Amino acid sequence: MQIIYSVFSFETRNNIRIYLQFKKILKNNNFKYVLANYEGYPWEKILFFSSKEENKNCKTIGYQNTFLSQVNWLRRVGIKYSPDYIFTSGNFNKEKIKKINKRYKKKVFNIGSNRHYEISFKKNKNINCLILPEGIKYETNILLKLSLDLAEAYPEVNFIFRLHPLLEHNLMKFKVSEKLNNFEISKKNFQTDIQRSTMVIYRGSIAVITLIMNGKIPIYYSHKNSIFNTDPIYDTKIKKFVINDKKEFFYIIKNFNYFAKRNISKNIYLAKDYYSKYTDKEIKKFVK
Repeated sequence: MQIIYSVFSFETRNNIRIYLQFKKILKNNNFKYVLANYEGYPWEKILFFSSKEENKNCKTIGYQNTFLSQVNWLRRVGIKYSPDYIFTSGNFNKEKIKKINKRYKKKVFNIGSNRHYEISFKKNKNINCLILPEGIKYETNILLKLSLDLAEAYPEVNFIFRLHPLLEHNLMKFKVSEKLNNFEISKKNFQTDIQRSTMVIYRGSIAVITLIMNGKIPIYYSHKNSIFNTDPIYDTKIKKFVINDKKEFFYIIKNFNYFAKRNISKNIYLAKDYYSKYTDKEIKKFVK
C-alpha cells in the first residue's frame, strides 16, 4: 500500500514533471557544463541524471554552500544522480565531503562564497542581541516569542529581530503586541545589523557563520519541542552558548566579557574556514 501511495503521490508526480522539463531544456543543446546547488534536494539529483542522459560528455558540478546536517544522502546517492565534481564554500565542507564519500577525494574544490565578508569593527557600548530566524514561519514564531520574553526580562539588553528575506514582506503575519523600548524588528540592511550587534541568537540560520566571522557571540536556542538539532555549527569547534529558556540568558550576560576574551578570536578563525573568500582559480580549471 505504501509503495502504491508513493507511486501516485504529489511528490512523485512533481519529480516526473521536473524530469521532463529538464529533458526538454537539455535536448539538442550541447552543454559542456551543468552547475547547480548540491544540498540534497530531489530536483538536484534529477538534473544531474537527465544531464548525463542527454550528453555523456557534459561535466556536472554541484555547489555545496550550506551546512551538512544530515549527510546520509551524500553517502547513499548513486553515481548517476550525483555531480561529477563538487565546489564548496570553504575548507570545512571540502574536508567533510572527502571523508563522507571517497568518490570525491580528488573531485571536490573550494571556491569560496559571497557570504564571506568582514564588516569594519565598531565597538558598542550596549549589549545588542541580533535574532536570526530561518525563512520558515514556524521557526520565526519560536524565536519571536523567545526574543519578546527576553526583552521583557532583560531591559538592559537591546534585541534586534531580523526577518529572513523570504518572510520580510509578510511582516504583518507576525504579531507583536508588546511595546518594548529594547525590542525592534529590523528594517536595516544585514551589514548594519552585523555591525551594531554584539551577540546573535539563532537556530538553523546559516547566516550565523557570517556573524561569528565578525566577532559576534553565538547563542543557540534549543527549543523544548525540537526533534532534530538544527545548529549549523553543531560539529565545529566554534564556542557558543546554548539556552533552553529565557532564565538561562542571565548566565550569558554575567559571563559575556569572560567568554569574549577567551573565545572570539578563535571563533573568527574557525568561521573563516567555513566560508572562504571567493576565488575563480578552481573554476578556471574547468572552463577552457
